[in-house]
Amino acid sequence: AQMEVTGQSGGGAVKITLSGKFEARKVTIDPAVLGDAEMLEDLLVAAMNDAVTKVNEESNRRMSAVTAGMPLPPGMKLPF
Repeated sequence: AQMEVTGQSGGGAVKITLSGKFEARKVTIDPAVLGDAEMLEDLLVAAMNDAVTKVNEESNRRMSAVTAGMPLPPGMKLPF
């Protein structure tokens, strides 16, 4: 919950920071993309998806470190 990750799109034109609970913490938009609403919408979606992917990857990485060496039945994943 304490972790924060930043997803971006458009070469960093749009950045979205999410917490480990997928709460939006910050949105940064380069003024150069403000003139094209459709492009900005696409960049926001892409940045959000990138941030969600990063939260999931970091959560999995941290969980793997915690459960390393713990004997779990095949196919069983944490958290439940």
